[in-house]
Amino acid sequence: MRRTRFVILSLIITFCCLFPAFGAEEQSFSDVSPEAWFAPYVEVCVEEGLMDGVGGGRFAPDRELTLTEAMVLAARLHARSAGEALPRYALPADPNDLARIGDETGAQVGNFADIQVTMMSAPRQPMFLCFGDDLLERVGTQAHLTLTVDVRGLGYYTSFRDRFQERAFVHESVGYEEHLRQSGELERGYAFAQEEDDLWPLLMGLTHYLESNGDFYRSMVNNWWRDENLYLVELSAVGAIADPLSSLESAWTADEYLLYLAHTEGRTWEELALLDQEEFLSWPCFRGDLAAFIWAVTGPENCSPLYGRIPPDTDSEAAIALYQAGIFTGVDEQGIFHPLGRLTRAQAAAVLARVLRPELRSGA
Repeated sequence: MRRTRFVILSLIITFCCLFPAFGAEEQSFSDVSPEAWFAPYVEVCVEEGLMDGVGGGRFAPDRELTLTEAMVLAARLHARSAGEALPRYALPADPNDLARIGDETGAQVGNFADIQVTMMSAPRQPMFLCFGDDLLERVGTQAHLTLTVDVRGLGYYTSFRDRFQERAFVHESVGYEEHLRQSGELERGYAFAQEEDDLWPLLMGLTHYLESNGDFYRSMVNNWWRDENLYLVELSAVGAIADPLSSLESAWTADEYLLYLAHTEGRTWEELALLDQEEFLSWPCFRGDLAAFIWAVTGPENCSPLYGRIPPDTDSEAAIALYQAGIFTGVDEQGIFHPLGRLTRAQAAAVLARVLRPELRSGA
């Protein structure tokens, strides 16, 4: 996974611009006059559930669009175009709670962090799990325990597809066991019944997932844009869409963004050294970036060309296709695309409305 994704997903923790569910009710905004050039585009985006106001009856048409917002818009645009409902992933804050250990009352007494998977079991036979000393002190040796492994919210992770996505798997303990290894180490824990030989692949898959994606999971699980991002990652993982972050015009990294601030805002390196995560909440989305997002989730089938002209300042396939389809327009009389130009929310609404309503496209 590219460094860009980790930078973007780890630095942007929350954002004050919220988006509604699909099918949002019609709204009016105090800062969107019916005579404004962007008013019909905002109406379309709100009607289709892609965008909403920012609170207080305002749309904030002049506020700059961020990469996080563009990612959410792309996910909702794809779901709307495909006639799908965005999945809502019920994920625990701690990824170790994807495997929960409960006592006879149903109370949780441990999780995956308390388990050591040390041996496979014979087909359809109970599987022994070695527990840490802390958990054994809590439950003792006479408990009746349940182990629930629920990875339905990890649909984008290919090792957990098919039957593991259908339901949570619950396993009952059959008793306390001790095993002496050849090294002389005594393993203590509980054996759990299994009817479908599912416990080993579930726990091995979860082990691999936490080792390779645990930090990614923790960085995003409580963010408002999490569901949309997981949706995009899942689609790109199976090749349903292009990776939305693989061809961004900006290809931001943290160092590049700091250098950008130093050059454009005249900040000293001493000032930049004091920046915290709040500085990255307004990470800008460039025109080329939004084109890359839209192209990733729509592709050529929704971009029939209306023009043969090619903008002179970009060789991006996405930018050229969307420009020729009348979804993006040039920024001056020469038809300059300006891929590194910033976008306002009003301008983004115009682009998205043209994707959804071909009759609104330039030249239609």
